Amino acid sequence: MPLVAATFALLLAISPSANPSTVEEPSRGIVLPVKVAPPVARLLNGDQQRRLEQDVTAILRRYQGLNVLSAVEVKQLAEIDAQRQASGCDSSCASEIAAAMGARFVFALQVDVGPQGMTLVVSLIDGETGTVVSRGRAHGARFADFQPQLPFAVDDAASTLRIPGDPTPADILQAARPKLAVLPVRADPKLKAVGAIVDDAAGGESRRLGLSLMDAESFATTAKTRGCVVEDLGCSLPAAAVVGAALGIGVSVRQEGPDSGTPPVVAASLLTPAGKVLATAKVVVGGGRPADLERALRESIAQVVTNKLTGLRPNEARPSSDTNATTNNTPGGNSNDGAGDVLGFACNIQRGIETVGAHCNLSAHTLEIRPHALNFQSYREVLSLRDVKRADPYAGLGLFPSGIRLFLHDGTSRDLIVGVGPRDRLLASF
Repeated sequence: MPLVAATFALLLAISPSANPSTVEEPSRGIVLPVKVAPPVARLLNGDQQRRLEQDVTAILRRYQGLNVLSAVEVKQLAEIDAQRQASGCDSSCASEIAAAMGARFVFALQVDVGPQGMTLVVSLIDGETGTVVSRGRAHGARFADFQPQLPFAVDDAASTLRIPGDPTPADILQAARPKLAVLPVRADPKLKAVGAIVDDAAGGESRRLGLSLMDAESFATTAKTRGCVVEDLGCSLPAAAVVGAALGIGVSVRQEGPDSGTPPVVAASLLTPAGKVLATAKVVVGGGRPADLERALRESIAQVVTNKLTGLRPNEARPSSDTNATTNNTPGGNSNDGAGDVLGFACNIQRGIETVGAHCNLSAHTLEIRPHALNFQSYREVLSLRDVKRADPYAGLGLFPSGIRLFLHDGTSRDLIVGVGPRDRLLASF
């Protein structure tokens, strides 16, 4: 994650407001280097500690009332001795550092280890008094366990600084999902409904694959804000990528034959931020009714998105609530000892702060998790059912009633969001 270049202009102190909740100018905040207990070093290496500092900084920078310097920038700009850089700093030296940085608020990070694993404590310290205002906590056996909890731990610590319009922890997690951007539709202006249909169809595919959607209007606004002509994809696609668009989808409706009576064709393309075409699909509009055009639009988008990202036909990739799938029990008919697919379904797996869209296959002995190629953490994982100690239903983030948490014998866990039907089947299998 790129860091903001530090300049001496950032050292100008911002006058603190008496009431942080009504702050008009952003108050200076700093993130101190993480302080770790000696046993933590074997569980949280140096790179992970720096990533933790960066992630906390990135979350705090979404608060409108804060102007935050990262731990790296604090090290670069402040006279912190080597011992403090190595061991971190708490409230005892927070006032000194805050004064040097012109900061009102200090965020101290500390990781301890106990019988249940690691505990991260995020403390908000008043830089003027050196007193701890509030704390937030995250727990886990490994670094990856901290990441989905970070927005909540940081929000608990910074709750007194929240102002209207600041994102909630759920908003921050949602924003971490890659976006599918809808490019301007190329069609006869008389076909006024095309744009809305394309946005709706692309939105349906996004939800199915665990992505976020940047609709055509948002794409155009993003491009113009960054000085691009919307139709100039060499500029507008990279501009959308800056705000999380990992892929773009373009749709056109055109007449391909010289005869005006030739049925129009809907063409859809899936593109990278660099403009490389990953997949295309063409569907002939079979009639002259609006319903025929809508069918062709939706079919082309489903083909180009689903085929490329899952390797399945659109109808195969749709979430299934069928709990009556059967196993191949023919004697000698399965060379994998009964490992044939029992149930295939769309799923999401939480990997750190990223909600990874995937396709899951449950067999007699394994659960295969195949993330879509679009995800950043797209590695495939196969869990043996024998390695699962227990499985509990849960509501992901308190919002999704179709979650299942798998506890493995090695002490790790996996959080999946699936359909209600697949969840019931999974629970029965485990």
